[in-house]
Amino acid sequence: MQQSTTYQYLIWLALPSIFSALFNNLYRLIDQYFVQWLSAEAQAALGASTFILISGYALFTLVSAGVAPFIARYTGSKEEQKVHRVIKTGCILMLMAGLLFSLILSFGAPYLTESVGLQGKSAQELNTYLFWLGIAGTSIAFGPLLDAIWIARGDTQTPMKLQLLSTALNIILNWIFIFALNLGIMGAALASGISRWVVVCIGFFILHKEFPLSYHQLFPFKKILKMGFPVAMGTILYSGVYWMLMYICISPLGDSVHVALGLGFSVLEGVSYPLYSGVMMAVSSIIGRQLGSGNHIALDATIKKGAVLSFSLGTMAMLVFLFAGQEICSQFTQSEDALEQAVLYAQILAFSQIFVAMEAMSEGVLSGSGDNKRLFWLSAPFNLLRVPLAYGMCFGLGMHAAGIWWAINISTYIKCCIKCHAVYKGKWRTITL
Repeated sequence: MQQSTTYQYLIWLALPSIFSALFNNLYRLIDQYFVQWLSAEAQAALGASTFILISGYALFTLVSAGVAPFIARYTGSKEEQKVHRVIKTGCILMLMAGLLFSLILSFGAPYLTESVGLQGKSAQELNTYLFWLGIAGTSIAFGPLLDAIWIARGDTQTPMKLQLLSTALNIILNWIFIFALNLGIMGAALASGISRWVVVCIGFFILHKEFPLSYHQLFPFKKILKMGFPVAMGTILYSGVYWMLMYICISPLGDSVHVALGLGFSVLEGVSYPLYSGVMMAVSSIIGRQLGSGNHIALDATIKKGAVLSFSLGTMAMLVFLFAGQEICSQFTQSEDALEQAVLYAQILAFSQIFVAMEAMSEGVLSGSGDNKRLFWLSAPFNLLRVPLAYGMCFGLGMHAAGIWWAINISTYIKCCIKCHAVYKGKWRTITL
């Protein structure tokens, strides 16, 4: 295992993580691209579905964020039997989470659609998308788990290759289901679910060869759930905030703002955030293994190099949002109103990209050490702040959609500063698992 951290090692570990996260986020981008030929209502439905699905993903985060710190720490301390036990327990928990996710989407689709404030054809499209994603989507749960296992072990190549295959299958199946079979937005949901089923089966075959799951006793369920709970709750609150924003701020402004949010989040940040996430996962893996091996001297080098890399990526994203946002978004919508709103989103959110990048790197340090509880309390209150702040700026100050996007920026500035401060203070160094 790499004990010291060089830029070469950090980049070697981060690049596959970046591509893996990028390929995973491309699901939303691919769906957005294909459904633009269906209708503006279908695009609005996909935009509204984003944060409903992120809420669902909190179930998966409960498990994946619970197993990752243990696997990294036990890998660093060379306790392979414990690694096997954590993996087997994680698989059982994730199966239950995946089944629950599918049941909620399939049977709760009408209620979920109503909760985001969509009406008319947009609501019908969202209801259809969620129902069929639930039917086909139990496999979606296992992607985060497989990524967490291999990345915590320091292997970012395997999840990247699986995500690449999954993305290619999704493109092919989207075209077949949406256009060749004329299934509309239902086809987008089936393409996402089926493409992931294929790759998950391959992933488990590879995993079972490396870690035979039938020969080891279980790791305590409670420990994994306790570790992952703060991260899962943070994910629920994060998506819940956007859910509320859609209901009280975005829906009253019309479908064009829903489309703008979908394009901004899926197309622009769907590319920029994987850059930051890749560094975050690489830093988390390295920090966990360095703590496990007792190599505390190398921790500062990991943090400094991760910060430089994150700042550089954030600067690049800011420039792209500012100067290429219109050209990029124009490829994903046929509506002039939606394009105008998406460009506004890009130009405002550009000014938070450096802060988002640095916040993600700080989260990598805290999560890698297992300090997930602190991470929750440094995120949740300021995510909740977005709702009254956005409402006040949108309607009280008459800024409309711009007020919503600036409220997101302001809360991001605060979160970044306090998380960087927490990393600097260093209490995470003393966490025991």
